[in-house]
Amino acid sequence: MRHELAIRRRAEQPSGTVSNPDATLDGAFSGLTAITDIAPIEPGPLGGVTRCGTGQDKGVRVNVCAWADRHTVGMVTFIGFPKSDDPLEMFGRIRSQLEHPTPSQG
Repeated sequence: MRHELAIRRRAEQPSGTVSNPDATLDGAFSGLTAITDIAPIEPGPLGGVTRCGTGQDKGVRVNVCAWADRHTVGMVTFIGFPKSDDPLEMFGRIRSQLEHPTPSQG
């Protein structure tokens, strides 16, 4: 059975830059003690640092993927998705829908 995606966007307007994307993801995953096997994945055309991990909550499979670059940080959680639905591939699609480069101001 294929899962349909419903994406809710939550936009915040922080100012500044992410000085250390690696450390930012370390911090993001440090509080997720049930998530294991956290490993880097290909960030795709948007670049930055990306990682995914897996876990279980009450017997239900959970995948968590996150990214950080110089200007954005995000995390996507997949609950109950079978491996056959490829959460890593879906993460790339979701990220590309949520994050858009800002045009240069001249």
